[in-house]
Amino acid sequence: MSPSSIQIETLHDGLPRSVAVQLARLHREEISGGFLSSLGERFLTDLYSALGSSPDVILVIARRDENVLGFLCGAVSPGKVYRRFLMRNSWRVAPTLLRQALSLQTLKRMGETLAYPAVSRTKAKPHRPDAGRGFTFRNETKRQSSQSESRSAVQLPDPEILNFCVSSHAQRCGIGRRLFHAFCSELAQRGIPAVRIVTGAEQHSAQRFYESVGAVLVRETEIHAGQTSLVYVHFLADDAASEPGVIDSEQRVSNRTSRTVLQPLQHESKS
Repeated sequence: MSPSSIQIETLHDGLPRSVAVQLARLHREEISGGFLSSLGERFLTDLYSALGSSPDVILVIARRDENVLGFLCGAVSPGKVYRRFLMRNSWRVAPTLLRQALSLQTLKRMGETLAYPAVSRTKAKPHRPDAGRGFTFRNETKRQSSQSESRSAVQLPDPEILNFCVSSHAQRCGIGRRLFHAFCSELAQRGIPAVRIVTGAEQHSAQRFYESVGAVLVRETEIHAGQTSLVYVHFLADDAASEPGVIDSEQRVSNRTSRTVLQPLQHESKS
């Protein structure tokens, strides 16, 4: 597949229903084990239709002709976006949610998803270098302790990547990287200095990708009970260093320091 045949587009004027249907289908195919996927394609279609028209959402898609090959959806304020969606579309999504609510486990996961943006600010803990998650510090224990404390003090930014996937038939063509850079460009234009990224502790390919674009691992958390997630922060200092005011000097120093402290271990490759 030729990269030149793939268009990357940041949507600003709403999302056509036909595109929302494709996003929903792609979401279920590529994030099949996720909680939102369990709510069904119709729910996801309604969700993406609403997200695509929200001023607090940044939605970037990759397509070839009329076929969507991948997308990245992020929010300036995730909790606000989800609450607004439920308030404005309650009549439409109520049947799906009510059916799912019959399951206590599903109801619990729904609550955890909605509560996560606020809970993460208080219950998240610093990532432990010795936790076996694929990272280690370069130097001795003393440095480990001081840097761990430093990262635990990092205040997570509100903007967050909500969903990010590329069709399995179009991977290894640079689509993910192009989507990510387009997303960061939109953040910079809005004067947003950093974005939060959450990925499962076992999603090694996603971790390798975020590390390769400069994201910094800052802590681990539990969105759903018993499931550890890793929290990264991507600072836009390097992406938009030529734009004064995008990020202050203290954050730039923190970013550079964090990158020198972490050294990724070799992960198993599927290739």
